Amino acid sequence: MYFKVRMVPASSAKTDVFQYSDFRSFLQDYYLRRKAADAKFSHRFIMDKVGATSPSWFNDVIKGRINLSNTYLVRLAQLFKLKAKELDYFETLVHYQQAGSQDEKNRCMEKLMSFKDLKMDVLGREKFEFYAHWYPATLRELLFFYDFDGDYAKLGRKLRPTIRKDQAIRAMELLEKLDLIRKRAGGRYRPTSENIIKDSRFKSDFIANFIKANIELAMDAFERIPASERDLSTVTLCLSQKGFEEVKAELKGLRRRFLEIAERDAAPAVVYQCNLHVFPTTHA
Repeated sequence: MYFKVRMVPASSAKTDVFQYSDFRSFLQDYYLRRKAADAKFSHRFIMDKVGATSPSWFNDVIKGRINLSNTYLVRLAQLFKLKAKELDYFETLVHYQQAGSQDEKNRCMEKLMSFKDLKMDVLGREKFEFYAHWYPATLRELLFFYDFDGDYAKLGRKLRPTIRKDQAIRAMELLEKLDLIRKRAGGRYRPTSENIIKDSRFKSDFIANFIKANIELAMDAFERIPASERDLSTVTLCLSQKGFEEVKAELKGLRRRFLEIAERDAAPAVVYQCNLHVFPTTHA
C-alpha cells in the first residue's frame, strides 16, 4: 500500500515532488493546482501535450489502472517543468512503485533515500532499515530480559547467528530513534511496549523485506540449529477459496495466541522466531 505523507493544497505556490512517496498522488495534486490556476489545463490538454491516445489516459494513470511508461514519464516531466533533480526523483519513484520484484523495489528505495532534497520522514529511512534485517527485532525482544552493559561486541554474540559489533551498534541506534527501546533508571535499555503494532501506513514493501529476511533465517536454521532446539515442519493441503480463508483466520488467531503466551511468560530466556506461511503451489 502506498501513501501520501502530506497533502499539498491547491493554492500552494508549488507542488514539491520531494514531499511525495506516491507518484500518482503527486500527479493528482499538481493537476489540481494547475487546474485551479488555469481552466484550460485539462485531461484533454495533457493528452495533447504528451501524445496520449485518450482523454482518460491521465486519469487512468492516477487511478493505477495503467502504468506510466518511460516515454510518457519524460513528457509529463517536461510538461510539469520538473528540474533535473526533480525528474530524477520522480523517475525513481515511478520505477519503485511499478517494480516487478522486491529486489528492484529495494534498489529504487535506496536511491530515493539518497536525495538530499528529500525529508527522511517522507519515506521513513529508519523504518526501512528496521524491516530490512531480522536482527533489530530480535535485539528488541532480547532486551526484555537481557541487561545490556554497553558491550556491543558481546551483544552481537548473543544472537544466533551472531552479528558484528557495528551491526549491533546501528541496530540499537535504530531502535532508539524509532522509540522501540528506551534507557531506564539504572542505565538499562528496555522495550517501550510489549508488542510492535504494525502501522497501517507502513509500506507493504517494508514488511515484505522483513518476512523475506526471516524466511531466509528459517532456511538457515535447518543446518545451524540442532533438531532438539527447533520445530520446523510443513503440510500440503487441498483447499477451496473458503477453506483457504479459514486457514488464514486460524493462522491469525494462532499468532495472537502466541503473543498472549509470550506476554504471560514471567521468565523469558531465549528469543525465538516463529514463521507461519500458507501459499498456493498450483494454479487454479
